[in-house]
Amino acid sequence: MSKKLAVGISGSFCNHSKCLEVLQELQQQGYDISIVVTPNVLQYDTRFGTSKDFLKKLEEITLHPLITTIVEAEWAVNQKQFDQMLIMPCTATTLSKLTHGNYENAVILCAKSLLRNQHPITLAIASNDSLGISGVNIMQLMNTKNIFFVPFGQDDYKNKPNSLVSDFTKVLDSIESAYHKVQLQPVLLGPKGGEHV
Repeated sequence: MSKKLAVGISGSFCNHSKCLEVLQELQQQGYDISIVVTPNVLQYDTRFGTSKDFLKKLEEITLHPLITTIVEAEWAVNQKQFDQMLIMPCTATTLSKLTHGNYENAVILCAKSLLRNQHPITLAIASNDSLGISGVNIMQLMNTKNIFFVPFGQDDYKNKPNSLVSDFTKVLDSIESAYHKVQLQPVLLGPKGGEHV
């Protein structure tokens, strides 16, 4: 099994530290990872850290330049011949763009190009609105060929009843299952009380 993996990273800045841990695990498992980022990740500093520091950590793990524009994304898909894409974390905005074919940033363009060639896309969702108005996008993508999900559940149903977050410890199993065009089950996890997944 080839392990050329594009990893798209969107907002949900509170989950970026988990993403770094997953990327290190993937790298240790022999995946050749190329990172694609949304404009928000590229430019915004938040209470969770600066964009400069986060982007530097991404490059240190993958040893590849980041893919930040749609031009770079198109070139990378053609040249690197990715086998699959992981979008982690996948926010409500990214879900909406993917669902409705709004290919305005590098992450979504990369996903479109891989789907066009029948490659799997695995989504690790993280959104406070997943059980709200954004829920329809999850349901539509669940019924879309070559789209797979990292199992997810309510991360804090007491304080954020509409919030869903994927279990990032299941990312590796999810993408390996997606290589065989199989959704890892169960996809819906039980709630975690007032605690985070």
